[in-house]
Amino acid sequence: MDISEGWSFEVNGLKPVIGKYGDEMTVGANLGKTLDFAKFDLEKMTLTIQQGTLTAKDVGVYPITIFARFQNKTYTERYEAQFWLEVRNDNPVKVWAKKPQSATSFSVRDSIELGPGNSKQPIPYIRDLTSTGVLVIAWDRLMTQQNDFGVINPSRVAVHNKNSTASDPYGFEQGQNGRRLNVRFYDKLENTDKTPEWYLILEALEIKVRPGDFSHEQYLNLTWDMVSYGQDEIQIQLYFEYPGRVSEWDVYDTVEVYFWEPDFFKS
Repeated sequence: MDISEGWSFEVNGLKPVIGKYGDEMTVGANLGKTLDFAKFDLEKMTLTIQQGTLTAKDVGVYPITIFARFQNKTYTERYEAQFWLEVRNDNPVKVWAKKPQSATSFSVRDSIELGPGNSKQPIPYIRDLTSTGVLVIAWDRLMTQQNDFGVINPSRVAVHNKNSTASDPYGFEQGQNGRRLNVRFYDKLENTDKTPEWYLILEALEIKVRPGDFSHEQYLNLTWDMVSYGQDEIQIQLYFEYPGRVSEWDVYDTVEVYFWEPDFFKS
């Protein structure tokens, strides 16, 4: 039995992993069932197959998740990717390959072009934005109340990326806004034909701030949590990294809200 013991894999070539805004991120791993024979050194960012631990029963393919995260009091930035580690019983083989996620796990749109108004669809408007950062969005009709509204924040939408030449799955779209958790990025997913295809990934409910003429994007970072979802309005708590810099000039900054997943918002 000739299995790859002592093999190791270094994340990012031992270089620090830097977030979108220059923050050094913590790298970790969810080893799943490989915990019996593998370990991940957080300080060295290295995955190692331990000597003397593999047996014939360990031959197989194992999913492993590598993640990078940064967190402070105002925001969290996190990325992760799943890989498959294969233990074989032939000449030592190290297989480390990412398998594209299926696009069927997302709600898929053909484009992000905003269509014409439709009087048969609910029309939202911003009813209030309080001094404590609570954004109140109301509708022109009663909506179907959502009791499990906590699923909206982490939900994502995939958009066919027909006109892009993006080749970097972490190539964030520029010029949208400066907030830490802007998750507009490109990723390669398996389409319905099981063929890898690039998609643009959006938040199901996207909230961003368009800066006024004298504002600076880097001071308008925000994250949010949905507080309530009733028939007549929803309330969202906004967390600004620099609250005192929001609309500090007479030319105000503007909150923009995009409802990319209509299944969450039905009358």
